[in-house]
Amino acid sequence: MIDKENMSFLLIARRKNLNLTQLELANKLGVSQSRISKIENGKLINDLPFWITLLSVLNLDLKSFKS
Repeated sequence: MIDKENMSFLLIARRKNLNLTQLELANKLGVSQSRISKIENGKLINDLPFWITLLSVLNLDLKSFKS
């Protein structure tokens, strides 16, 4: 199972590693900055197609989230 805190940490770290702001990432995904913030804070769970796109933009795969 994927730990929510670990997932948030990895998403934030990867976004920052790519020198992307929440707004820049949001623009790449076609969503609002607010949605990215909620995802990173564990307040919003998205559907699988969104996660696949998000992981692709961040150059990550599901193995990155294994506990």
